[in-house]
Amino acid sequence: MGRDQIQCAFKQEDSSNFYLDGGKQPIVLTNASLVNSTFLWCDSPSLLNKQGYAIDAENAWFDVYVTLDAGSELSESNGRFEYYSDPTIVELSPALGPYHGGTTVTVNGTGFDQNTTCGIVVRLGIIELKPTHVTNETLVFKTPKSPLPGTATFSVALNGQQFTKQQVASDLEKELTFDFYDVPYTSYYYPIRGPSNGANFQRFQGFGYMLKRPHLNDRLWVRLV
Repeated sequence: MGRDQIQCAFKQEDSSNFYLDGGKQPIVLTNASLVNSTFLWCDSPSLLNKQGYAIDAENAWFDVYVTLDAGSELSESNGRFEYYSDPTIVELSPALGPYHGGTTVTVNGTGFDQNTTCGIVVRLGIIELKPTHVTNETLVFKTPKSPLPGTATFSVALNGQQFTKQQVASDLEKELTFDFYDVPYTSYYYPIRGPSNGANFQRFQGFGYMLKRPHLNDRLWVRLV
């Protein structure tokens, strides 16, 4: 086969609902990577206009055909490809937990459960996992074990492969991070007795109390049982 002969053809009979590159294009061809006689890869076309905005992305779709001759002839059968809008992540609650994992985290935002989403995956750093519960405004997942304490970026993919991105890589948004910490340890505290009316100042000595991340230093609580 010659170069750029095997392609995917994204076609819509009625293209009046949206525009590509400022004009109606009922057929869009994209290059395909042939893996074997029964499998190939191809990229879906972008719906963004010249200003970088997508119009009515949630209702956009294409019928997808395969062509072996750069679009002269299309396959008789086709599949349907549908678009969704990128979700918005507002915050993680809680935004920290011990590095041995097991923390149940709720992600608040919008657009998680759209009609066209499939294979929802969340990512902490480089670790990917499935959420345990999904609504349009929330995702719930349980943190895995982390090899070391530290800050992990959070992202979500509604199709199992294309994840949301941090706006600035050098200055992580605190709403889009999860902090793994080493469980604090107390070696000594005093006094061990006090009056029944309370208000007794106690001193604890140990390690692991400060997280060295300013936006999380207000999360330290002490429980007396």
